[in-house]
Amino acid sequence: FAQRPKVDDSLRVYGDITKLHIGKGTRIDAFCVITVGEKGVWIGDNVHLGVGVCIFGAAGKVTIGNGCSLSPRSTIYTASDDFRKAGLIGPTNPREQRNVIEGDVTMEEESALGHGAVMFPGSMLEKRATVKAYVLVIGRVEAGCTVIRTHTYHQEERR
Repeated sequence: FAQRPKVDDSLRVYGDITKLHIGKGTRIDAFCVITVGEKGVWIGDNVHLGVGVCIFGAAGKVTIGNGCSLSPRSTIYTASDDFRKAGLIGPTNPREQRNVIEGDVTMEEESALGHGAVMFPGSMLEKRATVKAYVLVIGRVEAGCTVIRTHTYHQEERR
């Protein structure tokens, strides 16, 4: 018995909707926004996107594995201005005058992104990694690890 995704009517999808996959049993709550680029956005089975989740996938592939959870107001970016370098900032400025970081973003199966947490371009949560509220993810979080602010600790395998 395959469960259809449960998607709130307020979901806004921008870009090529043919490159958006939403798996069975997935629930997308109110006021979520998904932008889909050339590489696509793949949301696995039994994933939960809480209220106000934003997935900005215009510049890279976004992969959210089976059983993942994105808490309310969490955000995924596949592109961001590089504030470390000189240049103009923002999408209304000419691309050649900006310094933009782009990259794919991956959440492996059963990983979780806490309330208000942000994943930057090129970042990855390995299997069962957990990022708590308001954490900025730049790079890779190892399988089974939990990130609380800037501290990472290993714990027994989640069941």
